[in-house]
Amino acid sequence: MDIQQIFTDIYSSEPKFFTFCPFCGEKITINEEMGVKRAKCFQCGFIQYVNPSPAVVVIIEKDGQILLGKRKSTSHYKPGYWSLPGGKIEFGESYLDAAHREVKEETGLTIELNSIVNVASNFFTKQIQTIGIAVSARIISGTPVAGDDVEELQWHILGEELPNMAFEVDVFTIKKYSFSREDELSIDPRYKLK
Repeated sequence: MDIQQIFTDIYSSEPKFFTFCPFCGEKITINEEMGVKRAKCFQCGFIQYVNPSPAVVVIIEKDGQILLGKRKSTSHYKPGYWSLPGGKIEFGESYLDAAHREVKEETGLTIELNSIVNVASNFFTKQIQTIGIAVSARIISGTPVAGDDVEELQWHILGEELPNMAFEVDVFTIKKYSFSREDELSIDPRYKLK
């Protein structure tokens, strides 16, 4: 299976920039340097960087099946579609801590992290880009119970046709995981358990 690390439903032609500086109130000027547009305030020097959000997803495998979550009807992106457990990494949190937290919030499970499966850029709206890290895990304790922004959990047999998935990157990651595990990276042992 070929490596794929950039996924897009919609490419943004330009991020949204402030019109006025959030610090001094002066009008913002849009500059382009080395092909990258940035908003800059020439009064106080503020520069608005519009960066991707870091995110993590977790492949939880048990008896040849993986756990998927159905997104709540209130989800801002593709409600009712399925995805791997995961979400955005909070400020001050490592991606490994975020993996444990997101799984606990969405499934109620305690997990042990096994390996890094994939890292990818993912554009899923005109204004939202993530850098997603996919990790694999096994259950240590708990019974899967839908929580947080997931309304239902379902075990899915690896290799079978997937339900309507919210993210192209999840589809690729699951197929890659099913196909081969030779190029996975080890997890720092200090963060395997939480």
